[in-house]
Amino acid sequence: MKCLGKGPVQVLCLHGLGSQGLIWQSCLPPHLFEEFTFFCPDLPGHGDGPRLSSYTLENLFENLIKSLEALRPFPIIIGHSLGAILGLELQVHFEELGHLIALDFFPRARHPRGLEVLARHFRQNHLTQLRQFMSFSHTHDPCILERILADAGKTDENAFPEILESLALHAREKRSHIYPKDRQIDVFHQPPSALHTDPKGTFEEAWKPWPKARLHCLPKPGHFVMLTNPMEFKLLLSHCLTKSGVNL
Repeated sequence: MKCLGKGPVQVLCLHGLGSQGLIWQSCLPPHLFEEFTFFCPDLPGHGDGPRLSSYTLENLFENLIKSLEALRPFPIIIGHSLGAILGLELQVHFEELGHLIALDFFPRARHPRGLEVLARHFRQNHLTQLRQFMSFSHTHDPCILERILADAGKTDENAFPEILESLALHAREKRSHIYPKDRQIDVFHQPPSALHTDPKGTFEEAWKPWPKARLHCLPKPGHFVMLTNPMEFKLLLSHCLTKSGVNL
């Protein structure tokens, strides 16, 4: 597991679907390394993470719990997309996980049927669907695209459709209702215009059940806000971490 920093406060960094723990290496501000230690694991099926026979969210969560047991507590979690979902699941099980910084995350899937269709396309033609998926919804920047595609190439092909299907199932079960509403959450997201939200503010409405959620809009679109907005991301992350309420 990649570790960055040597500070007394442990921070767990969870990457998203098709990524890996190394993505955090260039995204985290080095000046924080004296105050925080960032643990950046590869999720199952990603990078050097273990390969599983089935990539449901339950299996990912169970494997994550086992791998982190000796390293707890983590009072702060930074989770990108899928990593934010796992971060919320961790908050359900562990009270010491008080502060979640969620990147590019919508608290409930708006189109579970769309996730199922996407999973089917991945099964039919993985490489074609992978490039289309990443270039359409994640970034139009060619340098960033090649980087995230390289990470995705180190991901078990079965992980993509199985995780998407599991996300669709959780959306149908409305699992977001069990997530703690009393924890501190900072949400970093791309401009609403890039999220295909309606004029009524779907994104803001979705976070209303979490009264302590603070929404931070970064200027450039793209599903990897830490890569598409590197300077703004580092400044905002530094602010949120130092104001997290954790005793340093």
